[in-house]
Amino acid sequence: MFRPHERERRAGVKPFGAIRALSEEEEERIHETMLRIVSEVGLRVENDEMVARLSDYGARVSDDRQTITFAPEFVEEFIAQSEKFDWENVAEHHSEGRTHEHPVTIGTRRGGLLARYC
Repeated sequence: MFRPHERERRAGVKPFGAIRALSEEEEERIHETMLRIVSEVGLRVENDEMVARLSDYGARVSDDRQTITFAPEFVEEFIAQSEKFDWENVAEHHSEGRTHEHPVTIGTRRGGLLARYC
C-alpha cells in the first residue's frame, strides 16, 4: 500500500509510456490492403438509394447494381474530407442490427490508430 505522499507522486507516472497496438508500418499495410479490397473486390450494397448516391460521387457500380468498388483516390479523398468534419457534433444513431446481440452505433468517432475508418 502506498503512503499518501507516494500516491501523489505516482499519480502522474505512466510506467509503460504510450502503448501502440500497431506499428506505423502495420497500420500502413492495413490501409493499403483496405484500398486494394475496396477497389478490386468492392462492397455489396443492397440499398438502391445508397447505390445511386455512391455512383453520383464517383464509385463504380457493377452490372447487378449491388457491388460497389472505389478507386483508391476516391477513398483517400473521402478520408481527407472526413478528417475535417466535426465528428463531435454528429448525433448518434442506435440500431439493433440484424440481431439484438449486435447493436450498431453510428455517428461516433472512435479513438485509436484506425480511427479514420470508424
